[in-house]
Amino acid sequence: MQQQPPYKRVAGCRVAGSVPQALSRCLQVEDAGRFSCTARNDAGTDQRRFTLSVHIPPTINESTYIEQKAVVEGQSISLECPAEGLPEPNLRWEREGQTLTFLTNPNLR
Repeated sequence: MQQQPPYKRVAGCRVAGSVPQALSRCLQVEDAGRFSCTARNDAGTDQRRFTLSVHIPPTINESTYIEQKAVVEGQSISLECPAEGLPEPNLRWEREGQTLTFLTNPNLR
């Protein structure tokens, strides 16, 4: 059984293997796409294809986030959670430790 190569740090990235055996760089969203690797020698050729997706972890935009709000009884309020990420993050709201469910928009209204 072949051991996995040890990881090494390259400009803040964790990369396994060595070029050209492993494509190594810090990936950005624009690096997503279809890739192929072709191995060729006097005995023949082999090729593998794959699709690479680059995800972005979710973050909540703190510049528009308000931690405390107040409302007069009987009035409505809009609570928003400005989350971003790729793929788009799912939002889960809780009140007093109990998960809330919504029929439409996950921003509480």
